[in-house]
This record gives sequence, structure tokens and C-alpha cells, in this order.
Amino acid sequence: VRLAEPGGFTRDEARVEDEAVSDSPYKIQPKLNHNDMYDAVYERLASGGVVGIFPEGGSHDRASLLPLKAGIAVMALGACDRHGESLRTKLKVAAVGLNYFSGHRFRSRVFVDYGQPFEIDPALVERYRNPATKREAAEELMGQILTAVKAVTVQAPDHKTQELLFMMRRLYVADGVSLSLEDKVAITRGLASCFIDRGDRDLPQVKELLRRVSAYNEKLKQFQIHDRRVSMGDTVEPIDALAILGVRLGVLAFYAVALVPGLLLASPLVLLAEGIARQKAKAAVAGSRVKLVGNDVLGTWKVLVGMLVIPILHAVYTALIYYATAYRHAVAYFFFMPFVSATSILASERALETARSLGPLWLLLFNHDQGQQLRRERRQLQADVRQLAHDLGWNEVITKSTSRTHLTLTAERSSSSRDLTA
Repeated sequence: VRLAEPGGFTRDEARVEDEAVSDSPYKIQPKLNHNDMYDAVYERLASGGVVGIFPEGGSHDRASLLPLKAGIAVMALGACDRHGESLRTKLKVAAVGLNYFSGHRFRSRVFVDYGQPFEIDPALVERYRNPATKREAAEELMGQILTAVKAVTVQAPDHKTQELLFMMRRLYVADGVSLSLEDKVAITRGLASCFIDRGDRDLPQVKELLRRVSAYNEKLKQFQIHDRRVSMGDTVEPIDALAILGVRLGVLAFYAVALVPGLLLASPLVLLAEGIARQKAKAAVAGSRVKLVGNDVLGTWKVLVGMLVIPILHAVYTALIYYATAYRHAVAYFFFMPFVSATSILASERALETARSLGPLWLLLFNHDQGQQLRRERRQLQADVRQLAHDLGWNEVITKSTSRTHLTLTAERSSSSRDLTA
């Protein structure tokens, strides 16, 4: 297809354009008949079964939902239409939110949040039976489903905003309060509701606060320090920090020696998984209009490569030990090495955690003024975040999101006590 203004092409120019178009690659998408699939879903629901579906229609690494596909509404309404009121009264739609914490990294965490199930309105089923209002009924149900999905996920327009929401959550909660994954997701979701749904991020005082929080976050990246470690200097004296630094350097040296054999044995797996996953992620981003850097593909391919390569490596190493030493050594390796590998993984995580704790200690000892400035900045941001949450009514929204009033009460009391001591 060529679009042009009237008189924009001469006959010869049109012939050149046709030749250029004829050389362009294209794909033909065949028409798919989904009737068999829908029939199977209807019968499954009628028999009391459960059907799980990812309504976005594909994986991605964005901070917000893709437009939901209408198939889930067709499944629900179509099943009620075919099997009548007896099925409609039993059929429930439940949103499930998958909230990942660095999902592309090994042994990362995910919080699965289940929403409140709801029934299909009988009026929607009647409208779905009418060809003139069928599409409207499906669209209305899709709106209800979208609302339910948003209630169990954290939505942000981009990753930078999502990162600011995470930092705001850490500043909102008082020091010393331990949060479960459920609490973290719920508080972040409440803040996102205030910022995005209510539009509070456009208020001048909120814009100024976000600017300061963003600047503080950039300083943490510059010094390679996590926010939870900034307040460390308030409770640790320099002489104690020096002793802790010495002990942790010794622990790291022990981990380095103990983990070298395991790292060498696992190096083929690490190199293969990383290389293949990066290549697949790059290809997926190039062929997609919704992926950003392909982190979803990255994590998937690391798992797939590991499932294939780990058993092969284990068999190869067992065979090498058998031919190099003795049968009993190979048997011992075959049965006990998986437990040693699991222990090595846990030890490597402890080693990384120990390494990350060196930054605040180093800052406390050798850049004391900058460390003190960061801690003062954090305390002021904490007080300002809680005060703004009180003034703009964020506390009530967060309380509804968490159903845990003690978190909000803790924040309010901490803010009040700070005001009194000031």
C-alpha cells in the first residue's frame, strides 16, 4: 500500500516505488479459529474447573500493564451464555497480581496477590446475548477486570517513577519496622494510587518532594549504598565501624577462598546462561514493540539454560572423577555435590550481602562529613514524606491498601514525635 498526495507521483516514480515495495519482506498472519479453544474453556468452567489466563497476551518488562485482551471477557460471558444461570451463580473471576522484585535476577522474589473474586452481572450476560450490544457488554466486563487487576499490582508509567515509589515507601515507613512482601507491595500500591490515579504528583509541593527524593536516590547510587544502610552511622561509632570493617573483610576473604572451587565448576553454566540469555533478550527486544530491555526474556532463558546445562555438567564432572580417581569418589560426588552446590549458593548470597555492607562503613570512616550529610538529608526527607502523607490524606489510602493500620499509625507517631523534639 502506498499513500501519496494527489499528483505526488509520476508514472515512472510509481513504478520505482512498486519495485521497492515488492522487495520488502513481509509476513502473512493466517486467520485463527478459536472456537475449539473457547468450547474447551466453556466445558472446563461448567465442570467446576479453573482456567488461568494472562490477559495482557505476552510478557514484557514495563512498569505498567499492557492493554488487556478481550478473550477473558469472551470466556466468562460465553460460558454463562451457553450454560445459563446455574453456571453464572457459581462462576467467579479473580484477579491475580504477580509483583516481582528484580525478577530477572537469580533467586529473586515475587509476591503473588489474590484479589477478591466477583460474579458476572446477569445484565451483562443478557446484553452479551444480543448481537447489537455484545461488544459493549464485553468491554464493560473488561473494565471491571482491569480495575480488579490494578488493585493487586503496582502500576507506574515508567521505571523511573516506579523507582521513586519504592524510595518513597522506604521513607514513609518508620525505621525499625520490618515489612513483609505483602506490606511492601500494598504501601507502594497506595502511594501509586495517590500519585497517578489522584494526580497528586502534579501538585507543586509533591513535585518538589519528588525532586529531592530523586536527588537523594542518585547520591545513593553514586556512593553505591542502599537506603536501609544510611541510618547505620546513627547507631555505630567510628571505632566500632573500624572493628566491623575488619571482621567483614576477614569474612569476605574466607568466602573468597571457600567459594572459588564452586565458582570454577559453575563457570561454564554462568557463561552459557548469561551469553544465551543476553542474546535472546536482544533478539526479543528487536522483534517487539512493548519490551524495553528484555528482562523478562533474560530471566526465562537463564532458567531454561540452567535446566539443560546443570544435569549435563553434573554428569560430566561425575564421569571425570570416575575416570580420574575411583568409583566410590564418583558416587560420593554424584550424591553429595547437589547439597554442596546449594550451600555454596546460600554462602555466595551472604558474601554479596557482606560486600554491600562495606560501603556505608567506608563512608563512615573515611568520608564522615558526607555520611552525616546523607543521614541528615534522609531524616528530613522522612519527616517531609510523612507530613505530606498526613496533609494530603495519603495515610487513609495506604491504610485501605494494606488493611494494616499499624503501619500508618507508626508513621504518624514517628512524624509527631519528630515535630515535638524539633
